[in-house]
This record gives sequence, structure tokens and C-alpha cells, in this order.
Amino acid sequence: MLSDLNYEKAYLASLFKYSEEAYASTSFITEGSFSDQSNAILFTICKKIIDGGNKPDLASILSTAKDMGFEKAFSSKEDLTYIRAIANYPANISNVEMYATKLKKIEIINDIAITCEAIKKDAQKLNGSEPVSTIVDLIDAPLNKIINGIFSSETDKPVRLFEDMEDYI
Repeated sequence: MLSDLNYEKAYLASLFKYSEEAYASTSFITEGSFSDQSNAILFTICKKIIDGGNKPDLASILSTAKDMGFEKAFSSKEDLTYIRAIANYPANISNVEMYATKLKKIEIINDIAITCEAIKKDAQKLNGSEPVSTIVDLIDAPLNKIINGIFSSETDKPVRLFEDMEDYI
């Protein structure tokens, strides 16, 4: 699987340092955007803290981890050192969208690779007596699922266009 742990760390560091400001512009990131399980768990915890209106720090992460059933994920001394290292990782708010975009692209690439492997396994089960539509659907359905997932995001929801018009006038 393709990954970029430095970008994962930089994105998480941005959540630590810039909290809501960093998360708001990159809400398309999910747990699946992380190749490292510890980073995915840390993201889930940070997201919950930020959604609660708070800024992540070591105490809030450990407390939220316990509340979410992840206390074993950050129980060792090395885990605590890792969280501190993330908190001190050099990250700039002006780069947070770049970090997030690359993580999302890597997630899409990995999804495509996994899907293609599954298609290959399914294709090897075919014997040639299947209708062409069945053979085409073998490729079409899984790849369309990925494509639809890419283009369905929170930005596809209806937006009030004139919400701030009174202030403008």
C-alpha cells in the first residue's frame, strides 16, 4: 500500500496546533485516509475533540481515547512519546490543505489498487460462458463505487447562497 507517514504526521500536527481552522478546510479526510492505524485512531480522537469545540492536547486525547474505547492504543510510554512528537511536529496552517489533499489522493490510489485486485480475483472465476454485460459489470460496479465516493462529499449538500446578503447590503 502506498503511504506518506510524514504527511500523516504533518496533518495531525496541524489539528493539534490549529484545531478547527485546520479541520474545517479539510473535512474530506476520514480515518481511511491514514495508512498507519495509530494515526487513524489519533485522527478519530482529534476529530471528536474538535467537534466538541476543544483543542486537542495530551490530556484530552488520553481522556477521549478512554471514552471511545481506545485506551490500549495509547497506553505505553512509546505511545505517549509519539503523541508528543506529533504535537511538536513542524506544520504550517498554510500547508494543511496540501497535506490533506495528498492523503486523500493516496487513499484513492489504494482503494483503486484493492478494487483492481478484487476484480482480478473475480475475473479469474469466469469461464467465458457469461454474458458480456456480466463481464463488464465486474469492472463497472466496483470502479463506479470508487468514483461516486470521490465526488460525493459534504460540499455536495445544498448551500444557502444569500445567507449573508443582508450584511453585504
